[in-house]
Order: sequence, then C-alpha cells, then structure tokens
Amino acid sequence: MSEASDGGYWVAGIVPELGYETVVFPHGWLKNILVKLALVSPKHGTAVIKIDSKGTVLSAWQDDAAAYTSVTEHKGKLYLGNLAHDYIGVIDLTN
Repeated sequence: MSEASDGGYWVAGIVPELGYETVVFPHGWLKNILVKLALVSPKHGTAVIKIDSKGTVLSAWQDDAAAYTSVTEHKGKLYLGNLAHDYIGVIDLTN
C-alpha cells in the first residue's frame, strides 16, 4: 500500500479466492482491503485499487496474468512490482 498524489491510497495484491480473507483475517482493515480486491477481480489474479481514507474504492484495474504485489505513483504513472515476471508494470494515469 502506498500514498496517492491526491491523498488517497494505492493497493496492489494477488487476489485470493473469495472466502480466504474471512478465515485468515476475520476482523479489521486488512480483511476489508482483501474483500475489495476480490470484488474487483473475481477470478484469481491481480487487482490494483485506489481507495480513500475511509476505504471507498475510487478506481480499479485488474490483470489475471500478472502477480503485482506493490504499487508506487510517480509523475502521473503507477509502477507495479511483479513477483512472477522480470518486468515492472506501468499504468499511465494521465490518459
């Protein structure tokens, strides 16, 4: 999780099967984040979401072929760390 330029937060993660988060994280904010990721990407894959300070999803992307686990915003782009491949994903936020 990292801070967005407008005060929100970016979250990237591998989406578990829905239901996993209630067993491992029965309470709290991490469970809520995992649920939001799973709702964006209902299949196993990767989701990147932007949330506000209350946890409301403001925008979202999904990629079923990647394994992004980190996200950083810099100069109008998102840079995504990837565990499965030897590249960094980039999303242009200005488009």
